[in-house]
Parts: sequence; C-alpha cells; structure tokens
Amino acid sequence: MRKTLLGGLALAAGLLLAAPAVPAAEAFDKAQKAAIEKLVHEYLMTHPEVILESVKRLEARERDAERQRNKGQIAANAEAIFHDPDAPVGGNPEGNVTLVEFFDYRCGYCKRFHPVLAKLIEADPKLRVVFKEFPILGPESLIASRAAIASQRQAPERYLAFHDALMNVRGTLNERRIMETAAELGFDTDRLRRDMMSPGVEAVIRRNRVQARKLGINGTPGFILGNQVLPGFVKFEQMMELIELARDGNS
Repeated sequence: MRKTLLGGLALAAGLLLAAPAVPAAEAFDKAQKAAIEKLVHEYLMTHPEVILESVKRLEARERDAERQRNKGQIAANAEAIFHDPDAPVGGNPEGNVTLVEFFDYRCGYCKRFHPVLAKLIEADPKLRVVFKEFPILGPESLIASRAAIASQRQAPERYLAFHDALMNVRGTLNERRIMETAAELGFDTDRLRRDMMSPGVEAVIRRNRVQARKLGINGTPGFILGNQVLPGFVKFEQMMELIELARDGNS
C-alpha cells in the first residue's frame, strides 16, 4: 500500500505540475508555473481525499491487469499446470475441479494449510489436487523437494504418505530427518539419494520455478484454481467458496 501510495503521489504530482508538451513559444513561464503549482497545492490541501481516491483507483486497475495477465498465462500453460505428468495428484484424480498448490516443506503457512487441504479433500469428493514442489526457503527445502520427487519415482503410491509426513515434521527439517522419515515409510534410501541428484528430478524443480515465475507466484503457498492465482494461506471456508465458483465457471 505504501509503495502504491508513493507511486500514486509521484504520478499525480508529475501529471498536475508538469508543463504540457507545447512549442517553446507557448510554454508556461516561471510565474505561470508558480501560479499553477499554488493552485494545485491549495486544491490538494482542501481536497486531500482526491489523492487517496486516485491511489485506490490505481490499485484496482493494477489488480485487474494482474488478474488478466494471470488468466492469459494459465490459459497458455493449462496443460503443464493442470496435467503435468511429473506432478503428483491427490484427492479425486477424476475430479471436476483442480486445485494446484505450489509449496515448500519448510514453509509455516504451507504446514498450516496442510490439514485444511485434507479437510477440503474429505469435504469435496470431486476435488482434484496437483502438488508442485517449489523449494524457495533454503538448502533444506531443496533437499526435501528432491527427496519427495525421488520418492514418487521410486513408489508413486507412497508419495502422498511421504508428503504428509514431511509436512508434519516439527522442528528442524534436515537431510537426516528426511531420510529417517523415508526409511520409516519403507523407501530404499540409498536409491532415494541417487535419484535425488538425477537430471530428471532437477528438471522438475526447474520447470516448477519457471512456471511459478510466469504466474507471479514468488512465495508459498501459492494456488491455481480455475483461471486465477491465489497467493498465500487461504482459510477452509473461503477456499470452499472459491472451489464452488471455479466449478460453476465463475472464478
């Protein structure tokens, strides 16, 4: 808000105080410019709400432009977003609404959303969920995502159990705890370590990062639902409403 306000003030000042682009002979002289500046200053002092109104309108215009950009990006990349063969799927694989989540295993809000997602899947039997590994919070996040992708390649049917276990880790999530968790779920940890460093695993992470950047997702969690991007944590009730709107084609 502060950044937009400052930008709006600068824009307003520039538009109001700058001389029009006219031939030099018709340009305002110093006295005329001073008179205009005085009039503008007096008007703004008397009607300060004008600046706030213009800033609000600018913010609304920027939000609308961002929504339109996101719609275009989602439409242009729909297959890669919603039907990526390397992205695990939860909920109902044949569901009629798809929620895509970009997440980081060390993200507090992702962990907070995790039980919300479980509740959504339980409440809506037609919800399909696509998981996008998006490690952005440091080396441990990258290790966790590499391990999760490698686990899917080793035993696809156990990915969701591993994902759930990693999301429920409290405290430090380091390589030792990741491997202990994998071993408890019956994964071959030697193979897991090898697969984690494979070009294929790296390619998945790279594609997810490129995709997130195109969609303006620079934090976690981030969601794609219908034709819109939802940044940040979303409460259960709000997400249920958004899912129904997407199902009705009104997202």
